[in-house]
Amino acid sequence: MSEKPILFNSAMVRAILDGRKTQTRRVIKPQPNNMENKNRRLSVLSDCPYGQPGGLLWVRETWQEVLSGPDGESTTFIYAEDYTAKEYEMLKPWNPSIYMPKSACRLWLKITDTRVERVQDLTEGDAKAEGVIHNSEILGDAWCNFKKLWDLINAKRGCYSWESNPRVWVVSFEREKI
Repeated sequence: MSEKPILFNSAMVRAILDGRKTQTRRVIKPQPNNMENKNRRLSVLSDCPYGQPGGLLWVRETWQEVLSGPDGESTTFIYAEDYTAKEYEMLKPWNPSIYMPKSACRLWLKITDTRVERVQDLTEGDAKAEGVIHNSEILGDAWCNFKKLWDLINAKRGCYSWESNPRVWVVSFEREKI
């Protein structure tokens, strides 16, 4: 079984911990051509860099190593998402998620499905599974919030804005108890 790292920001880590996030969309780089060809579609699916159903993802998040024990001989890890904004500031410096070692991981995700689609194929149900905050009384609210979040993260990276409608990996997962 493969184990691969995946980065999440603090808000998405909180959504996983709260049980709201069970999907993630990531831009396919480079964007594939000619996806209408069935063989090409199957080839792309087998190349998913996040793995295949049954595989495990270990979540990289903002973290810090703390020495503990009477002689400072043991190591404990703490995670930014577990602290209030005031506590977060007091506990600086934090380590960026990209540098988190596997040994510090507290969240493991089992992949249940992978697929390729255009980002604008997102449904309201998908937006909720992405863990965005939504108001259940407003139809389309999660979808609109996801669209805003997508551009906040991806528009600055060139040609991956919502408007450009890039192809994405859709990775569905469930939290593993490890």
